[in-house]
Amino acid sequence: MLVLAFLVGAVQPTAAYAKRGGDDYRIEYRSGDERFEYRSGDHDDDEDEDEDEDDNDDDDNNDDDDNSNDDDSNESLEVEADVFTDMTIVKVELENGKKTVFRTNADTREEVVDVVADKFDLTEDEVDDVLDFEIENRATRAKERAKLTGTNNKPVEVCEDTSDELEVEADVFTDTTVVKVKEGTTTTVYESDATTSAAIVDEVADKFDLDESDVEDVIDFEKEDRASRTSDFTVDRNTDDCDDVDNDSSNDDNRDAQLRARVAELQKLIETLIRLLNARLGSSN
Repeated sequence: MLVLAFLVGAVQPTAAYAKRGGDDYRIEYRSGDERFEYRSGDHDDDEDEDEDEDDNDDDDNNDDDDNSNDDDSNESLEVEADVFTDMTIVKVELENGKKTVFRTNADTREEVVDVVADKFDLTEDEVDDVLDFEIENRATRAKERAKLTGTNNKPVEVCEDTSDELEVEADVFTDTTVVKVKEGTTTTVYESDATTSAAIVDEVADKFDLDESDVEDVIDFEKEDRASRTSDFTVDRNTDDCDDVDNDSSNDDNRDAQLRARVAELQKLIETLIRLLNARLGSSN
């Protein structure tokens, strides 16, 4: 027992202090030159620092998420179409952030998709995937037409593609018959001696390798009580035609038709002059 008491006394610190202040609890041991200090608040401070670091990391992550969301929102295509009884108002926001509002006479989802795709050089699938399409059973109001100024107030017409349709027109004049045949984007104009609808149907079918029934279904046959004019040989430009690929060939056809018409007029004028000269020379004899 004496030995044990001696050993305990040997390791006992020469001084021990305990102090509590606020939320901190400090204990200090001293034994010779050795000193040990413990603070109850040290661990809490470390935890607080760790928590602060975690919070900062979360904030940084949230900021990254917010920035990525902003980037995504700026890169999205948005298309909204409201069909009213007097017009359709379309709002488009492109991926670059540019916004456009315009009006059109398109009143179905398919027509709006075609108009927007053509106007902004987009695919129909891109437009259809994001289109917000609504039909309103009323006319537009002033606030809805407020952004329709300048060029945006000019209606965008629906493009009707008639490039695959067959059209046959025959005009019987007192001097000749003018026939116009449109196949796809090519129109042919020629003169004919035929003066009946049946004869023209047979002629067009043979000339263009078509079925007579197809020609008969579409032929526009008219008789005119006058001689032909230069304008009768020209081809009217179809403003609803969407295909502009063969415009040059169509223009060439128009020029050829006009040239042929002028040649025909000159020939008639020459024939008239010859008849007059013959009549005058005959009367003089």
